[in-house]
Amino acid sequence: MFLISVIIVAVLVNVTVSLIYLLKKDRRSFIIGSQAYGSNYRTAASDTDIILFVSEETGAHLRELHGGKKRIKSGNIDLIIVTDKKEFDGWHDTTNKLINKSKIKEVSREEAKTAYQKNRGVRNGYL
Repeated sequence: MFLISVIIVAVLVNVTVSLIYLLKKDRRSFIIGSQAYGSNYRTAASDTDIILFVSEETGAHLRELHGGKKRIKSGNIDLIIVTDKKEFDGWHDTTNKLINKSKIKEVSREEAKTAYQKNRGVRNGYL
């Protein structure tokens, strides 16, 4: 029984490592907000904001399933559907800047919101 448990754990670890590698390589999703760059307003109850880059077809389907919304909330997960590469890169670049800035000083919610709104690749209607 112990050997079977060890094998199952090894397989799960291998699958997890593979998924992490593919996500980093493919870069189709990433976490933004207080969970990404930390902040004094992050709490145990804070949601996790995830940017997800999908095809136009998949994006349209997801929005149709959720009443036309660009932002889908489910529990503590806040999924932002992006179908435009320039917009996706805008979210990514701004998030990286905020992560780097947070290493020097705390990033406020308003400061982050302003940074995303100033980035022309990030469209209105998300924040």
